[in-house]
Amino acid sequence: MKKRLLALALVLVLFAGLLPVTAAAVAVDDSAVFLKQQTRSTCTLTSTTMMLRRRAILDGDANWADITESSVRRVAWNGGLAWNFSYNGLSVSVMRKSSGWAGSSLESKRAALIELLAAHPEGVVAYASGQPHAVLLTDYDAQTGTFYCCDPAPYYAAGRVPLAQSSIYGGDQDGVLSRITQLWYISGGLSNGAGTMPVQEPESQEETVAWMSTQDIEINGAAVTFQTYVVVDDAANETCYVNIVDLAAALKETSGKFDVGIGPDILIFPRVAYPYDGFGSWEGLPPIISAAASRVTRIDGQLQDLDSITVTDYNGVNHAYYKLRDLGEVLGLRVELDTERGVYTIETPAI
Repeated sequence: MKKRLLALALVLVLFAGLLPVTAAAVAVDDSAVFLKQQTRSTCTLTSTTMMLRRRAILDGDANWADITESSVRRVAWNGGLAWNFSYNGLSVSVMRKSSGWAGSSLESKRAALIELLAAHPEGVVAYASGQPHAVLLTDYDAQTGTFYCCDPAPYYAAGRVPLAQSSIYGGDQDGVLSRITQLWYISGGLSNGAGTMPVQEPESQEETVAWMSTQDIEINGAAVTFQTYVVVDDAANETCYVNIVDLAAALKETSGKFDVGIGPDILIFPRVAYPYDGFGSWEGLPPIISAAASRVTRIDGQLQDLDSITVTDYNGVNHAYYKLRDLGEVLGLRVELDTERGVYTIETPAI
């Protein structure tokens, strides 16, 4: 009898050894899952890394610990967190307040966040643009009405804490919620291991030679000088390309206003004012460049076929330049060229 029991025990041991090793032994709220940001500007990157780790654990990905801020940076960071990107089988997307996800009241925003967290147990990255700072919103306790988060900021409590105890300004939970304007969330996919996705080489692109120039543009009669690039084709025809961020800044107080985000895709949101001053120094831009074709352009999420170029400055930051007439057509702007004065005119639509 003892021999039979011993034989059965050995079979069970051998069978257990054949079972797949998963990440099930690690909980999404274990302290090892959470991280602190390494620089002042990487709160969104660190929060997203924690979100990807938690999703990997839920997917049974044993390599979840190999998901690091450094590895995510390679596919998601270009001076800021990309609005949409893919990492090891998972797709990450952005939800901006201008898209309407938060509704028009604090209660509608609260309800939207509760619904999102129910659908995304890995959490969502919540960003307060006015501060600016981001945390990983981990879950919601319906019994106490409490949102929980992990704040990547150094010198704040590590691990899962009530949202009101994060470093986002606001005083209490409602105050913090009122400041959240933007979210990143996992929109699809299955985590397939931090080491399984090979680094993809960028696709070769035909490049165009462009020269830095300036262009006077009158917006509803007011003159503005833009830094531009001029492309000359084989027939000696010159085409002027305008920095889309500069144009958004110049139009932000007109009926032609639009918001823009620079990521893997160029995202344009008509009728939403660009919140920043887009006119930076021209000194960091190369006077003569070999400009690659720009990235995909989406307006209100819809793919647009627009001719554009990407200019990389001396700090490695990319800038998107478009033909002024093309932007005018898709944004409802009347764009004309006064050939005698060499000045473009823009008339925004009547309200």
